[in-house]
Amino acid sequence: MKNKAANNFVRMFGLVLLTCYTASASADFVQTMGMSNREGALAGATQGVAADASTWYVNPAGAAEFKKPVISLGLRFVDTNHLNMDDSGGSYNVEATTVNGEIAAAPGLGVYLPLSDKITAGVGLGVPFALTADWENNAGVHRYSFSNQAFFTVDLAAVVGMEVNDRLNVGVALNVVAFKHLTVERLVPVTALGGHTGPNELIVGRILLETEMDFPLFVPPFQFDPAFDEIGFTIGAKYDVSDDLTFGVSYRSEQDTTFDGEATIDFNNPLGLGKSIVPWKLDFDTPAHIKAGFAYDVSDALTWSVDLQYTFWSDADAVGKAANIKFGEPLSGLVGPVGPALNGVTGVTYDWDGDDTLAVAAGVQFKLNDKLTLLGGYRYDPESAPDDAIDVLFWSGDRHWIGAGATYDLTNSDGRGWTLTAGYQGVIYEDRLIKAGASRNMGGFSKVAFDSPGVLTNVTSDEDFEFGGIINLLGVDITYSF
Repeated sequence: MKNKAANNFVRMFGLVLLTCYTASASADFVQTMGMSNREGALAGATQGVAADASTWYVNPAGAAEFKKPVISLGLRFVDTNHLNMDDSGGSYNVEATTVNGEIAAAPGLGVYLPLSDKITAGVGLGVPFALTADWENNAGVHRYSFSNQAFFTVDLAAVVGMEVNDRLNVGVALNVVAFKHLTVERLVPVTALGGHTGPNELIVGRILLETEMDFPLFVPPFQFDPAFDEIGFTIGAKYDVSDDLTFGVSYRSEQDTTFDGEATIDFNNPLGLGKSIVPWKLDFDTPAHIKAGFAYDVSDALTWSVDLQYTFWSDADAVGKAANIKFGEPLSGLVGPVGPALNGVTGVTYDWDGDDTLAVAAGVQFKLNDKLTLLGGYRYDPESAPDDAIDVLFWSGDRHWIGAGATYDLTNSDGRGWTLTAGYQGVIYEDRLIKAGASRNMGGFSKVAFDSPGVLTNVTSDEDFEFGGIINLLGVDITYSF
């Protein structure tokens, strides 16, 4: 059992947690949904728990816990087909997770090698930020946002953890964006020529942005742009308050990422008004965050963990600050009534006014026997974009993460052997109603507008709009300790 000081610590932390939860009015944005299947099953409440392969991302101090060489491979499958939106034209569902398949897949890798009794080094690979959905040009959807969207960054990290003493571990990871992918397809309805935006108007063209895609990977969307020149860092510490209570804290820096490729503006079908292909560039920051939490062994079988995460979205380019998609040359070659408005355009701007967020997560681990441990968790993540800046590209809404899973330990008495972890995560988006004219971003390019000469911007929607639904994630991690 805990001593009195430790029990008081838990009560105090719980009170702070409750206060932060009830006072939180900030928002959330597209963000990682876990780097391993155990992290997903615990809904992200992992700062204080024993390290797994994702410690390079979760808290680098956990690397020092590996006293034997360890290698872990994982795969998480993502299904966005149960997201939906409703308006006067009906209800629309995501038809596929990516243009290349019904599901997307996020790989994970962790390799750790003790260099001494006190120091362990390792490498990790994972997908810290991703958003993908293919609406397959459903009628009505194009009036609000994008018919196809895919955003991936794949990180490669080098990590070192050190055991300072019997109670304190510290660690640092160097995070490199190894591969990235961005596809955004925007349909343009006939109301770009003026008039009311109806639910089933004729499509007269499309705007497509794609990054360079010259490196194949085995997971959807299959084609990526190699990077290796965009670097951030993560630092962390873990402290054993007692034999039953561990406190963890980590900080991940902002990571500057630049996407570029070709932009296609095509009005050839059905009106034959022309086509323009120009280079484009977007500076997009994945934001900094700080996490703190604890893990408490209630009994020999039951462990309870709680995490808080504060994410600095307001400081990130293209999220808290305006997103500027810059064309390498002005649009040209477009004729008819659309051409004069679009020829000479040098870029597109968005402003999501992303707010900082405070998320709270709680997880439980219950050891049924020496081999099998059950996992469960819940996380609340408030939405990030205010009503006057929301659009569907980033699907921002209050989120409830429900996690469940199990770990099966096949290691021998020396700690060598296999460990299998399977996990499920459901990320539930509360229904969010946006009233007509409330958001400057919900009209997309349904009508042509300019915020400065040569730069396209958005206009507001003519009617109410509601969206919500669930993203499902399911996967397995396979770990071997030598």
